[in-house]
Amino acid sequence: MTVSSKHIVVFSYDVWGHSRPMCTLVAQMVRLRMIVVTFFTTVALYDRIKSEISRSFEPGEEHLLDRIRVIALQKNPQEYFGGDTLDTAFEDTYSKLISEEPLTCVKTGTSYNSVRSPDAAIVDFFATVPFNAAKKLNKKSAKVFAWVPGATNILFYFFGIGPGGEERRNLAAKVEAEVKRSGRPFNSVAMEVLFGSDGSVVRVPGLPPMYDHEYHPQDFTFPEDFAAKIVLMAQGTLEASDGVLLLSAEAYEPECVAAVREWFAQTSRSVTVCGPLLPSGKNAAAHEKQQSSEGSEIQKFLDSILESHGAHSLLYISFGSMFWPARPDVIWAFLDVVMELKIPFILSHASPLAVVPEEVSRKVREYRLGLLSPWTPQQTILDHSATGWHATNILALRRGPATQCRALTHNLDAAYELIEVRTGKGLLPILRTGYTPIGTPEAVRNEAKDVLTKAFGEDGERKRAKLQALKKALAESWAEDGPPGAMLKRSLILSVLDGHIYSAFFSSLGLRK
Repeated sequence: MTVSSKHIVVFSYDVWGHSRPMCTLVAQMVRLRMIVVTFFTTVALYDRIKSEISRSFEPGEEHLLDRIRVIALQKNPQEYFGGDTLDTAFEDTYSKLISEEPLTCVKTGTSYNSVRSPDAAIVDFFATVPFNAAKKLNKKSAKVFAWVPGATNILFYFFGIGPGGEERRNLAAKVEAEVKRSGRPFNSVAMEVLFGSDGSVVRVPGLPPMYDHEYHPQDFTFPEDFAAKIVLMAQGTLEASDGVLLLSAEAYEPECVAAVREWFAQTSRSVTVCGPLLPSGKNAAAHEKQQSSEGSEIQKFLDSILESHGAHSLLYISFGSMFWPARPDVIWAFLDVVMELKIPFILSHASPLAVVPEEVSRKVREYRLGLLSPWTPQQTILDHSATGWHATNILALRRGPATQCRALTHNLDAAYELIEVRTGKGLLPILRTGYTPIGTPEAVRNEAKDVLTKAFGEDGERKRAKLQALKKALAESWAEDGPPGAMLKRSLILSVLDGHIYSAFFSSLGLRK
């Protein structure tokens, strides 16, 4: 590592779904350019970040890890999704980078020598305070890009980008005006403006028209300042960014990506389509299993299910590391049907909000074809031949990322949508069908039985076959001679990338070869 190497800083808030794909991104970057990456994270995620980055490197490439400096910042564990302590730590530490001072990791105590000030930064677009700090502190023409770690379609309705977002622009100004008019607290008004609904029809590229309340299919209790400090201000992050990096895949959301590109092109800013970002190679599976205390047990369980029940026989259930349904009885009703149908399953309950009742744990132990785990090696499970379906907030096909399930369901007819598991506003009418969900445990069980019977039968095989066209489209979009305008022109999952370059991407960062 040399002081003269170009320097990129990356940072996302402390949610695994935001941080994990960023690990793969920076691993590919250092393989393709002689650069230094400073990866800021938290104490809680530090070990997983290090392990996840290592999954992308082959034996003999360990020296490349020296070009990725993973540095944990101070965070108050009581603060939700970032927080003031983490925001302040980022700004203080970034200012040291600008001054080319040494840094110290608060997790390990390791000191890192000074390097040149950042040439570019990639910051989670929800991390508005760190993003603004990077913009403010930069002393040279360093660009700051917004990292969008989810479905592209959320940018329209929730964040006012492009068609479908017209009524959602400048929400901060609308909140301030209402606060001034009514004298009500800012946070309360922000929650109402962001998450309120009036039955209006929303039209977003690539999705069927929906009532605005359909964008809130599940109740979830956010801290009151979440709307004001995170979601509301993220609109400003997108507007102020020098470009965006989308985790989504263009083959999943072609209309959405095209609309976002058109929107940002109006201000001559770049849009980089990065996904899917998944490690591959000899270390990918082994190092992922190390992140779970039950990794070996899960591997043995998958192997045994493949031997006893055959391929595509297992259901994987997970809701990420942050969210958990507000009505857990819905999950347990669904799980009862899974066991009644004798379907093998793995349930991940990583969210700190998740509490598995002892009665449920006992049922699963007695069932013997199920496994409960607080942290699962997700790619290992989804790649295993035993796995047939992945249940998130929609039942998705094997290898279908949760953030893209709507595209799989509506555009490709390659997944199933569970309607009766909705809560709160989700129990209001659905525009495209006219149906109003019932939402009772009995309705959940009836729908689950119908969907699971189809999924693990001939209908499921038919939907699985449809996914092959999508896989082909993904492969073509990642090829060097793929669709013009693609920012990442190599596969990040299906091939070894030695010698390949992301020309347009690195050019947008100002890092030409």
